[in-house]
Amino acid sequence: MEHPIFLIYAEDNDNTALLYTRKLERAGFTVKVVKNGNQAWELLQAEIPDILLLDVEMPGKDGLEVLELFRQTNRKTPVVIFSNYLYTGREIKAIRLGADDCIQKGSGSDFLIAKLKSVYDRVTQGEKNPQIYILSSHTKYNAVADTLTINDTRVKLKDTEALLMHLLCVKFQELSSYDYLIEGLWGKYFASKQALLRKYVSELNKKLEADPSLSLKVCRNMGYRLYCEDFGQG
Repeated sequence: MEHPIFLIYAEDNDNTALLYTRKLERAGFTVKVVKNGNQAWELLQAEIPDILLLDVEMPGKDGLEVLELFRQTNRKTPVVIFSNYLYTGREIKAIRLGADDCIQKGSGSDFLIAKLKSVYDRVTQGEKNPQIYILSSHTKYNAVADTLTINDTRVKLKDTEALLMHLLCVKFQELSSYDYLIEGLWGKYFASKQALLRKYVSELNKKLEADPSLSLKVCRNMGYRLYCEDFGQG
């Protein structure tokens, strides 16, 4: 990368922090590590990173508390939740508080690096907004305007379809479980909503067909995965 991406990384586990910091720095990132939410919030008063990377369960303020405080004054800096404990309710709360991506720690360092570079691209290209998700070289989704753009064609999505697309974008390249999607769309998990979810996914897939590099597929009867075959390349 031409300019190092500056991360503030809040992580209370010393071994985990050291492991990922080494990997990130080898990939060209500049990383400042803080050991709890209170330290993160204190540092954010003095410095604004290119990306804020937050664990959730930490001493003092947890990651979601830091996110909520940060979003009261800053809507432009991307915030990525990075945790082993991303159960459905926590992910939905993070999105509602303004998280731009949620990544499971078990996904691996290469995946984390690719996602962070993708997040950085979103705020250095085009409209410079972290909630404009660049899904491929042909497609982006504006989660603020509910607009899907494929090549030069823009489609305004209706409310439920737009929310579904946003939920899928937050988990781009990862499994979006049935629980996660249904609770995100309807506020609570209802098994009876799976058929309706399939309908919305099918309608969204018809729009995404214009970009053959993107796929939205059912994954092991556990949920859906929106992914691009070329993600992380180049």
